[in-house]
Amino acid sequence: MELTVDIIIAVATALVTAIFGTLAKKFNWATQDYIPYQNIVIGVIAGILVFATGLNTNFLMAIILCLFSSCAAGGLYDATKTK
Repeated sequence: MELTVDIIIAVATALVTAIFGTLAKKFNWATQDYIPYQNIVIGVIAGILVFATGLNTNFLMAIILCLFSSCAAGGLYDATKTK
């Protein structure tokens, strides 16, 4: 598997989302109902930053990639915490 910019962006977005999700649960920033919305906001912001920095020249692709990464990170975190 080749290491591309898209993979780096996806991993970075997933890590940031996981960190923010952990902080939100630890400090009660948001209830469990609002965490998916937090992930969506993080994904959109990350997509805009990716497009603005020129890492991905297709705006829609940058948004979709970062949204998918952030929501997947939230789901993976929840999956590891369920019994």
